[in-house]
Amino acid sequence: MTLQQTVRFWTYLLERAELKKKAFISTPSGSPYKDEMRTEAETYEWLAKTFVSNFEHSIASAKDFSHGLTAEQAAGFLDYLSEKIVELKAAQEKTESNKQKALAGLQEMEYFRVRGIYKEMVNLEDRQIMAFESARKTFISIHQEG
Repeated sequence: MTLQQTVRFWTYLLERAELKKKAFISTPSGSPYKDEMRTEAETYEWLAKTFVSNFEHSIASAKDFSHGLTAEQAAGFLDYLSEKIVELKAAQEKTESNKQKALAGLQEMEYFRVRGIYKEMVNLEDRQIMAFESARKTFISIHQEG
C-alpha cells in the first residue's frame, strides 16, 4: 500500500469518526440514535488507532507518515477487519439468543421494556459492524487502486 493510499485510508477513518461525532452532538439527549452515533464514532477512532499501530513511530497527522504499509501489514490489517466482523456478528447472534431467552415468560409491561433494551443493544452492535464493514470495503478499494 503506497504512502498516498495509506494517508488516504487513515484520513477516511478520521473523517468518518468526526462526522459521527458531529451527528452525536447534534442529536437530542435521550435519543437511542445518539448512542448509535457515539458507538460508530468510537469505532472509527479505534480503527484509526489500530491502523496506525502498524507504524513504528506515533502518527498524529498525515505528515507523520514516512511510508505506506508493506504487503504483509496490509494483509494483516485486512485480516484483522475480517476477523473482527465475524466476532461482532457472532456477538450479535448471542445477543439475539439472550433476548429470546429473556423475553420468554415475561409479563406484558416487562416484555416491552426488555425487548426495547435488547433492540438498542442490537442497534449498537449493528453500528459497529457497519463501521468495520465500511472500513474493510474502503481499505480494499483504496488498496486495489494502486
